[in-house]
Amino acid sequence: AMTLIGAVLVVIAVNTDRKQAILNQHEEALLETGNRLLDAWQSKGSGGLAQAEIELETASGHPSWLLNNQGAPVSGRHIPQRARRLAHRAADLDQVEIRPSPRGIWFAIPLSESNLVLTRVPPPSRFERFLNPHQLGIRLLVTFVIAGLVCYFLARSLAAPLSELRKATSRLADGDLGSRVADKFANRRDETAELARDFNRMAGRIDSLVQSQKRLLVDISHELRTPLTRLQLALELARHQQGTEQEGNLDRIAKEADRLNDLIGQLRTLTLLESGENSLQREQLKLHELLQEIVKDADIEARQRDCRVEVLSLPQIELMGSGELLRRTFENVVRNALRYAPGGSSIALSLALEDDVAVTTVRDQGPGVPEKDLPHLFEPFYRVAESRDRECGGTGLGLAIAARSVRLHGGSIAAENPTNGGLLVRIGLPL
Repeated sequence: AMTLIGAVLVVIAVNTDRKQAILNQHEEALLETGNRLLDAWQSKGSGGLAQAEIELETASGHPSWLLNNQGAPVSGRHIPQRARRLAHRAADLDQVEIRPSPRGIWFAIPLSESNLVLTRVPPPSRFERFLNPHQLGIRLLVTFVIAGLVCYFLARSLAAPLSELRKATSRLADGDLGSRVADKFANRRDETAELARDFNRMAGRIDSLVQSQKRLLVDISHELRTPLTRLQLALELARHQQGTEQEGNLDRIAKEADRLNDLIGQLRTLTLLESGENSLQREQLKLHELLQEIVKDADIEARQRDCRVEVLSLPQIELMGSGELLRRTFENVVRNALRYAPGGSSIALSLALEDDVAVTTVRDQGPGVPEKDLPHLFEPFYRVAESRDRECGGTGLGLAIAARSVRLHGGSIAAENPTNGGLLVRIGLPL
């Protein structure tokens, strides 16, 4: 906006007649001087004219002459060479002539057909030169450009920390607990820097609490392994020492010990996935073969429950990924579907390629999930009331592990309720 104003001033200055502007400023005084000299000549002759010219020069400090139409001084007083040429040009062209000089501005102004006045006025003051429209517009334009640049860099300097803070906040919201505002912004001495330092302290505290929680889960998992192993050894010894009447109770203990062991294993896996310690060991995988193996193993368990796992489509697709993590991902999803599938039903698995994304869908014919619970289905230990509860077994970690694994591969996982019942889980993995 300031640059635009300066440009308008420049246009005004360019379109202003400089000569006319100077003449308008001094015209009244110049005509008065000329008429005074003309009256002195007409009433007192050349001698009186000369005396009047001298008096004017003494009073103002600048010379004045009355000239004839040839540009010669009527009083006979000496005229500087440059001033004489200016007077001749004004007489020849019968127009006002102006010439600035270091000591002032020369004017040659026709008074009548036979006379003109030649005089010099004081040079303009600094303030008058500053207000000169031919120079003011350019000066203001330069001023506005400089001010605009200063304002731009000032605004950028003020906005940069806020932009960095917004990016850091976004990264923290996306799960990057190591997100911090850079020191070059946080170490400044202004309110924005104080906000950045507060954010860094908050993020550091959150990171510390989360890491402490993860270390606690790892430590608990580790510590539980030892007594669980001893329990399993003691259980085997008890089997050999007790009679058949205790076999049922021992089987129950063994089943619960296995379940506890599975829970600890999955809890440790989830903790490692969330902490990023379980880095991906990528390899070239034949996804169709991996899914075929999982379906084959799951179908054996399904037949024991009077169910079956079938493949609808399984084209040949290869991708880069961790074979161990992806096997666990698909096993968790298929076994979750099997856990809630009613007797006599089937679990359908299909694989397709959609825009360089390998899309796997697993669908069961169970009771489905309430719509309000679908967004929470992949959260650790989240359980849906009604039919999908603890009585169906499971640890509440299988789908959470699958979600973390898929996200680690840069993919996506989602669940939905098909219109004709059941639950459909869709997994997308980029090639």
